[in-house]
Amino acid sequence: MKNMKTMTLTIMILLGICAIADSAAYTNNNVSFKIEIDPLIKRVPYIVIFEEGVYEYDAAMVGQKKIQPTSVQGNIYIFDLEKQNKPLYFSVLLTDQRNALAAIDAYHFEPGDQIHMVVKPTKLWDNFDAEFSGPGSAKYRCRAEMLSSASKNEASGTQFFMSGKESGIKDADLLQANHSYRVIEQFKPELSVYSYNLLHADVLGILGQRIFTNLELTINNLRSKKDTAGINNAVKSFKTRSAFDFTKNVPESVLANSKEYPKFLLACYRTESVMDFGSVNYKAMFEHIKKVDQCSLREQLFLRFFLENWHLLGDDFEDCFNDSIRFVKDPQIFARIKAFNNNRVGSEAQNFTLADSSGKMVSLSDFKGRVVFIDFWYTGCGACKLYYQHVLSKIEERYANNSNVVFITISPDSKDIWMQSLKNGKHTSAKVINLYTNGEGYNHKIIKAYNVMEYPRPIVISKRGKIACVSSAILRKEDGLGRTIEKELGAAK
Repeated sequence: MKNMKTMTLTIMILLGICAIADSAAYTNNNVSFKIEIDPLIKRVPYIVIFEEGVYEYDAAMVGQKKIQPTSVQGNIYIFDLEKQNKPLYFSVLLTDQRNALAAIDAYHFEPGDQIHMVVKPTKLWDNFDAEFSGPGSAKYRCRAEMLSSASKNEASGTQFFMSGKESGIKDADLLQANHSYRVIEQFKPELSVYSYNLLHADVLGILGQRIFTNLELTINNLRSKKDTAGINNAVKSFKTRSAFDFTKNVPESVLANSKEYPKFLLACYRTESVMDFGSVNYKAMFEHIKKVDQCSLREQLFLRFFLENWHLLGDDFEDCFNDSIRFVKDPQIFARIKAFNNNRVGSEAQNFTLADSSGKMVSLSDFKGRVVFIDFWYTGCGACKLYYQHVLSKIEERYANNSNVVFITISPDSKDIWMQSLKNGKHTSAKVINLYTNGEGYNHKIIKAYNVMEYPRPIVISKRGKIACVSSAILRKEDGLGRTIEKELGAAK
């Protein structure tokens, strides 16, 4: 739609994509953290570093580097990160024998940082307060202040789109973004140019995501009511009320490094495709990415596009994959995108050998000639439990006496937690083949090989040992999973 294209252009200008050169240089390439844990917190910290282009919530943990303490002095944990030649996002996680909780999540460090971090408990068992000091600590204190104010200032706000009950841009979103900018400006004298710009880019990205996600929800709601006039009014109102004056000359190199800004652009392209086609058109989203001029930003968009949507592309996968490989020059991003080709429909399913509850080693290749269903799940995953109870258990019962169908589940849980879950029967059945990742958890190569980024992760493999279906939209529904299995049963070996 013409209105939508004009709107997109307006937002791109308003959000300040005009670039200036970023010339951050670091003379000290070492980073150190002295993390002091309150004695009431019975957990041990470790650090996870996210390489550039890595989706921090990727369950496959590709590109995530886990760092253990260099030394321990009572309740003080020392981390020395040597030869860090670029800023990166990271999280500090606190672990016990069962799980890990974030003390700080997706902050960023710069080479030369020497941070003293004090972690204290709060009234919430899964939440912590962190205080920062030392050279380079301003950006940590700034982000902590922004996050703290966000939780305090959350409000319902008035609706921007409609006078009625439709979802839309909320005053609270804009007010919070404006407040975040004020916090950044307060810390500006202490921030490097890079950190100042990256914090701005993240705020822009978060706000942009909320704007377009809310707009898409509004459009879909109005479309379900066949309210064309309402859609036009929503877009018109959006264009008027979203003209917030937050123009910032953030360098494009920093926009590309931001963990939030590429997400915003993808949300923008997604909403535009809904406007133009009535539903999400992934090929149209991909064509938008190809038109992004800045190379590093375009490559980040390609990667995030595949991370989020590769299993939804269907017949468009091959064209999108070949185009992205032609455009991408960064070797890490190139390798990550290329790996998605291994799991497209029709490709050979990658073999694995894992242990069952008795210790017997089971391989995928043992079942060639039969239709194989695989489900990845973990203890504590509410969606996994619902999927098993409402969908998978019924399908398993339907094919209980059909030896041509094999049901396999794979869990990254530790063995003791996995065994407890097998006994309670809430996530899987003792009648199927239950496997776990041999104590390697999410780092096991099978998690990476099958691009497991969300749970549950159902896959159907044909009798010929090829990927038959990876679409969660199909396989998470009883009728869709049943039809897929029937189709593969009827196919030739």
